[in-house]
Amino acid sequence: MTSALLDRKAVTRAVYEGIWTEHRVELIDELFAPEARLHLWGRVLEGRDKLHAAVEEVWLPAFPDLAATVHFQVAEADLVADYTTFTGTHTGAPIWGIPARGAAFSFTQSTTCRVTGDGKIVDMWEDWDHAGLLRQLGVTFVEPQ
Repeated sequence: MTSALLDRKAVTRAVYEGIWTEHRVELIDELFAPEARLHLWGRVLEGRDKLHAAVEEVWLPAFPDLAATVHFQVAEADLVADYTTFTGTHTGAPIWGIPARGAAFSFTQSTTCRVTGDGKIVDMWEDWDHAGLLRQLGVTFVEPQ
């Protein structure tokens, strides 16, 4: 494997280990291009400021012990795919109107990132178990039959 592919994998791994597990939000500016796009649920969030807001105003306040474990990575050309598990406990701020009840959770996420030659993420496509997280936080809903 070329060192460029290893470097790209190190960039995306740093997102999970540095930002999500160590809560080093300053790494957003180091790892993402200013015009970075997050593709999630049919929407596109553009710019590092949106990433900062998601991490600093939503996720970390709600889940102070949030951590991510990268299980495997696959890289080809400028793309890196990661399969990750997130764990934590909802002991902080409400999230999406859901009050903290001390519920522990674990959900998986598949992500593909496009990383430039200078090591900046410009696109991140996320697919994660949102319904599973909500269920673990105590949200009830009727599942399709």
